[in-house]
Amino acid sequence: MSNGKRTIIDVDAGFDLDPSRPLISFSQKVINTQCASAHHHPRAQLIYCDQGVMKVEFATGVWIVGSLQAMWIPGDVVHQVYFPEHANLNSIFIAPSIASELSQTSFAFHIDDFCKSLILKITSFNNQSPLTVQQKRIQQVFLDELSLAKPSTTFLPLSNHPNIKKIAEALEESYEYKCPINYYADLCCVSTKTLSRLFRKELGLTFSEWILRYKLIKAVNLLGNNHSVKEVAFELGYENSSSFIYTFKKFFKVTPGSLTSGTKMSKSLMKPSYKFNGGSF
Repeated sequence: MSNGKRTIIDVDAGFDLDPSRPLISFSQKVINTQCASAHHHPRAQLIYCDQGVMKVEFATGVWIVGSLQAMWIPGDVVHQVYFPEHANLNSIFIAPSIASELSQTSFAFHIDDFCKSLILKITSFNNQSPLTVQQKRIQQVFLDELSLAKPSTTFLPLSNHPNIKKIAEALEESYEYKCPINYYADLCCVSTKTLSRLFRKELGLTFSEWILRYKLIKAVNLLGNNHSVKEVAFELGYENSSSFIYTFKKFFKVTPGSLTSGTKMSKSLMKPSYKFNGGSF
């Protein structure tokens, strides 16, 4: 991920309370970009990148979200968003009167092709023009789909704890996925037992589970940017393509090649199978 100077993006749509515009959309291609500052707004927000990844920070933790997922943020929740690579940003801001009937918890969720199409269609509407009957119907279908969204099992939880942040930064810079936990314990000047407890406490995952998720999120992003399965396997430190394909299929229920051939992801990905401590993410 790029460590250069970030471009600042400032979008005011979240503060627009015009009742005649229940949904306001925004889309833009960005690279190494972030919001001007941590902020909150009355409107709830749906963020989806059909290319690239985003990092969304909250007081309770951080989500790293790939291109197979979208991020839901209720109104008046303080957050900061980063787009460290090339990303096609699509965002929909939802009026408080409507968002109050949706989840009041922030989470990432897997989206199928139908929901993606709805998002991209809505972001093509002219925010300044009155909606047609057909456009209103599309918006309502989108809201119906959004009401069914469940937290994803494939997001990467992070923490504001300095040791976890240090490990995440080291991975971003070097991609040393094969290093054992004692390597990172030495990096943080703590024992492996202390680091193991920290991951359990802060993230609800073992260190090896967290590393696997990091690799899978990275794999989805690379595959979505037209890298071959062989290239991704090598990039992530696998001995060969077969072991990478086996691990990927075991977790996602589809082969990594299906992401480059347009095959739909399994609907089982829509179902949460892991609960995090306290549910704060």
